[in-house]
Amino acid sequence: MTRCPHLDGYAPLSEEQLADPFPTWQAAREQCPVFYAPEIGVWTVTRYADVVRILEDPTTFANGGTLGGRRVPAQYREAFPDGVWSNAALINRDGDNHKKAKVLAQRAFIPSRVNVMRPAMEQLAEELLDPLVARGAGDLMNEFAYPFTIRTITKALGLPPEDAAVVQQVTEDALVILTPGNAEATDDAAFTADQVERFERVVRFREHLGEVIAAKRETPDAGVISALTHASIDGERLSDDAIKGMVLEQLVAGNDTAANAIAHAVYYLSRDPQLWDSVAADPELVPRVVEETVRRHSPSKGLFRRATRDVSLGGADIGEGELIHVLWGSANTDDRQFPEPLRMDLERENIDSHVGFGRGEHRCLGAVLARLECRIAIEAVLRRLKRVTVTEQRLRYAPALTNVSLMSLQATWG
Repeated sequence: MTRCPHLDGYAPLSEEQLADPFPTWQAAREQCPVFYAPEIGVWTVTRYADVVRILEDPTTFANGGTLGGRRVPAQYREAFPDGVWSNAALINRDGDNHKKAKVLAQRAFIPSRVNVMRPAMEQLAEELLDPLVARGAGDLMNEFAYPFTIRTITKALGLPPEDAAVVQQVTEDALVILTPGNAEATDDAAFTADQVERFERVVRFREHLGEVIAAKRETPDAGVISALTHASIDGERLSDDAIKGMVLEQLVAGNDTAANAIAHAVYYLSRDPQLWDSVAADPELVPRVVEETVRRHSPSKGLFRRATRDVSLGGADIGEGELIHVLWGSANTDDRQFPEPLRMDLERENIDSHVGFGRGEHRCLGAVLARLECRIAIEAVLRRLKRVTVTEQRLRYAPALTNVSLMSLQATWG
């Protein structure tokens, strides 16, 4: 099947488009809202209506097998019999198979379980801000947002505190390995030394998770891993492989994304002193800041789906089995749905209609935790840091198709 149309100049991993993808996305929405990107071998969907159609039709647009990482170096294939991202993980399940596993997993993220963590999260935010307040300057991404979310997700999962550094590294490793292009080649010689090292670290972490799961089975606690280990429906429990997959999902989805939401909220508030003062004076506005930030600069640009049949979408004909990059970052800045989409507007009537946490049966499992993390962190920054001024000349981002990964946020305050 002919893969047309194309979008001239589309380079999603270029430094320019990583820093500011919004003009390119706008051009796509106007010229060719669904286009084929030969650079990465996927169809790309940019308009809100088309993105929602995909997310709400899992029969036509399947989730299973959409992430890369099926190509594995020979020495690690025994550890990854069905690819790096296990078929037992939620993100690679569809239909009834997905629904049953998600019901089990959701029990680990019910609001009552998440809210118990609030006091510890508030204390952590204060501890991280103390040295920053004293200095009057620092990197709010790497000295606050990342440590806050990494230590929070580590505690939420029930991993030992010393695992926090490992969690950060494995998150990065998984994002690098799990790309669509990684599924194409089969020659072991094509792997770089860096890629092999990343596989090795993920293998070791999965082995570590196996030991943690075994310990939780013998001695339950309040963590998510323990909850997953002991959850059952009709007497059926999750396999160790499924739990490992779900834990890896939560690390990748709940660590990097929440940190970026926090950092971008501070960034956008700092650019509008009047808005900063309004929110600082009324912390009840912070939940709307969270929603508007997730809409304005979605921490997850979007994930992938695979067409289960030939389908027409946005003027393009997509063939059965082809991979689709569903850009909810673009959908959330579609002016057909959100007037003046690049403006932070806490009074939007449809502020909760964004798709920053996905939609449909694959909606983000950890959204409750992410929202609470963001609220606590933003409230603490507004309370402790006065008149934040971002000193970065231009925000820099790591090259990733799925996540928005801000590399630093240097700022002053006081």
